[in-house]
Parts: sequence; structure tokens; C-alpha cells
Amino acid sequence: MPVYDIQSVIGGFGQIIQNNWALGDDRQFSGDVQLSPNPPPPGDLNLTDAYFTLKASPTQPDSSSLIQKHITQAISPAGQITAGLGGALSQLLIKIASGDYEGLSNIVAGPAYSWDIRVITTGHVTFTVATGVVIFLQNDTQTNASGTPAAFPNNGQPAFRGFTSANPQSVQGFPGIYNAGDFFFNSNPANGNGTGWQCTIAGSPGTWLPFYTVIPVFQNVRTVVFAQSPYAIAQFDQFIGVNASGGNTTVLLPPATGTGRIFELKKIDTSANNMQITPFGTDTIDGVAGTLLDNIPYDSNTIIDYAVGKWAQI
Repeated sequence: MPVYDIQSVIGGFGQIIQNNWALGDDRQFSGDVQLSPNPPPPGDLNLTDAYFTLKASPTQPDSSSLIQKHITQAISPAGQITAGLGGALSQLLIKIASGDYEGLSNIVAGPAYSWDIRVITTGHVTFTVATGVVIFLQNDTQTNASGTPAAFPNNGQPAFRGFTSANPQSVQGFPGIYNAGDFFFNSNPANGNGTGWQCTIAGSPGTWLPFYTVIPVFQNVRTVVFAQSPYAIAQFDQFIGVNASGGNTTVLLPPATGTGRIFELKKIDTSANNMQITPFGTDTIDGVAGTLLDNIPYDSNTIIDYAVGKWAQI
């Protein structure tokens, strides 16, 4: 059940939320930062960004935050910056959803967690407008007073973790620790990567597989020439003819995730130049890291994504 807390911004520093935020509830933080004890500088009242950050202690860096919500002047599920006093864009609405923290083992009832709200003005001034602590209450629905429910993965709390445009395990240094069952939606479905990704093996970031990927009846037949090198294989490519007559021509494989996807790559010219098949990152082809070279005219290479980080020639 959402709780509307009108004091959280204009209440200033050292606020305590102790008796009314139960685990599993949503929360809304709101107020005009012009009424904060630390208001924006005169003549620079409009805000471009605001951040709510929850951490185990106030001295931890933001990179170790348990929750961080970012809002701008554009409306979003996280809230929005809108017109406040005098028409200045200084009114905040920040929404914390239960899905932002349920399933995280390091957010529980009892301990005190530190939170703050920081903002950025159009003049690039950054400052804190509110701070406090929160002590979550045990939600009645989580006490199992009516009996023990069936055992679900992650205690029945796989979490929606937000939006991303790429498979988390394919992004170098992707932040966060994830449980099996957690999922991201694709923020750019037009890229052909499907609806999203779900964590199958917990970790940082763990192992992720795509879901609801639409595969057309007829797979694409693609011809790649030297001028297009390096060419990154697209979502629905299957047969790639490589014309290397203009020079060594590189085809970049997507990350191997064990999907069973098969590619047929064929050198379709008579030159001595190489068709170069390059795996993603540290992925291997038949256990060997690095680029596979083939300068044999009309030679074919059929490879399959058979495991995480591993391609094999068939």
C-alpha cells in the first residue's frame, strides 16, 4: 500500500521513518526544494535531476547503494520534477516501489538505513536537500502467521530490476548483485533483442537468458564486404556470406549464452584475404580465444552457441 510522505523533502535533515514503512510497501517522497533548509541558490532554481539513495550507512559511496532512484523533468515510473513555487522546476515526486527492494537480502526489518535526496540545478550546482534514516517494519504478510506457504525461488520474490538495452552479462562491469528469477525489460525493443532478460544463475551480474525473442520464419541471408568490416551479427542473421576481396574482413559474434543459435559463415571470394570471425570479449571458439582466420575461397564455417562464453564449430 503506498504511503504519501509530504514532509520528506521540506522536512530537511535527520528525518526518521520508523513506524510506518512496512517491508513490501511502496513509498513516495515529495516536496518543493525551495522550502528545504538547504534550498537552491537564488537565480538557479530550476532542477534537471534528483536522486534518492538508500545505503547501509551514510559514509558508503553511492556505488554501494541499496536503492537509487533518478528522476528528471520527464515523467517516468520513478517520478518527476515539476513546477513549484513561482513556477520554478523545483517540485519533486520520487516513487520507491516495493519491487525496488523486495528480494534483496541486505534490506530487512530492524536495522537503520540511511537515505538522502540530492539534486542538480540547470547551472550544474549539486547539493543535498534532505537526509534521514528508515527502519523498516515487518509486514504482516511476511510473517507466515497463517501457515507456511509453498517454497518459491528467492522466497517468492524474484524482482523486476529495471530497464536495459543489452543482456546484463554482455556488458562489461554491469553493476549489481542479482538473484535467480530477477529480470530486466529491454528498454529499446526495436533493437531486435526481444522483450528482456531473466537471471538463471545468481551473481554479479550472474547468468542471463533472453525471453520472448521473436524469431522470423525465414532467417536473414547477409552479404558482408570489406567496407562493412567489422560487421556485428544482427539479431536474425543466419547465413553470412563474406566477400573479402577488398581486404581482411571481420565478422563479430554476439556473446555466447548457450542459446543453441547457429551461424553459417562462408567466404564467397577467391582472394587470399581472410574472413575473420571474432568472438565477443573472452568467448572462445572450440576452446581457443581470439579470432578465427579463414582465407580459403568458398570455405564454410558453421558454429553454434553451445554454452556461456563458448562457441563450437560443427
